[in-house]
Amino acid sequence: MINIKYIRTFYPHWGEHSGIHQFIRHLPPQKFRCEEKTVPMGCSSLMGRKFDSLFARAVKSRKMKAYRLSDAREESLTFFQSVTNKYDIIHFLDGEHGIMFLPGLLKKMRWVKSKPLLIGMFHQPPHILEELINPDIIRQLDYVSVVAPNQVDYFAQHMPRERIRAILHGIAADHFQPAESNASTDRLRCIAGGVWLRDYKAIFETARLMQGEQGVEFHLIASDLEKPADLDNVFIHRGITDEEYMRLFRESDVLFMPMEAATANNVILEGIACGLPVVSSELSSVRAYLPGKEAVLVKNNEPLVFANILRDLLKNPEKRTEMGKHALLRAKQLSWPNIAEQYDDFYTEILAGR
Repeated sequence: MINIKYIRTFYPHWGEHSGIHQFIRHLPPQKFRCEEKTVPMGCSSLMGRKFDSLFARAVKSRKMKAYRLSDAREESLTFFQSVTNKYDIIHFLDGEHGIMFLPGLLKKMRWVKSKPLLIGMFHQPPHILEELINPDIIRQLDYVSVVAPNQVDYFAQHMPRERIRAILHGIAADHFQPAESNASTDRLRCIAGGVWLRDYKAIFETARLMQGEQGVEFHLIASDLEKPADLDNVFIHRGITDEEYMRLFRESDVLFMPMEAATANNVILEGIACGLPVVSSELSSVRAYLPGKEAVLVKNNEPLVFANILRDLLKNPEKRTEMGKHALLRAKQLSWPNIAEQYDDFYTEILAGR
């Protein structure tokens, strides 16, 4: 039996079926014993205000900008569990947040005969990783896992490539399902969601170019977003339930979501699982997830190009239907059981080679 501890950050905006941790439940229970610890995002006291202040300064000096006191508490607990040989692997699912002291401490404890392998998973694109993480700490990990190929070269600057594993993010394809009705012939309802690295400026400019065109609407799921007052074809949805989220996707005709940068993206994955054709940005990471006929990807997020693509999809519902079929096939390829098999292989391989 392989014992693994997973440490992940709690993101309150995720739905029940969203997030990288979904693969854990698909690992074979006869082979893996999995413990999952969720750490709240943000600060909480460790040992009183004075100690917390000193500790916060120490954290700042180590240049892991997303690390918080709540992460320190969990790392401390995990350290004591590590030296008692409780785990074979400790996998930090949000490496930008959760890793600071544990890798270095375990390296120094040479008298501990059997230490767990430490894996850090990272989600941000390279230019953001440059600002968030300390390469000296990352080098002390046994392995790094990433969710997009564009992250590999960044980490290869700091550690051998054989210690880096790219496994694409998955999707709950058994939960996110398309509507039963066929593509509408007289409307084009576009959907997008989230905030991080989305290019809403491009969406708004595209919506402005298409304002007054009958049947074209832009529905955006984003709590902190304000639309321009002059755009009556844009609708913002805030604080919705999982059921309302699913309904919006099933009532839509295309996922239109330009990105400023990207690695994995839950909204794109959930969109293709709902059978939506995708119009997005020509980025290597987006192309890794959408390599075929399920998407039209545009360089430089040109609003006029986007508008013309959407007009074409409005006039050609059969094209939307065909793209949607390819989207469903891609979603099945990225379903969590398939992704879990890759993690199974990864864990088995690294434990065999230790």
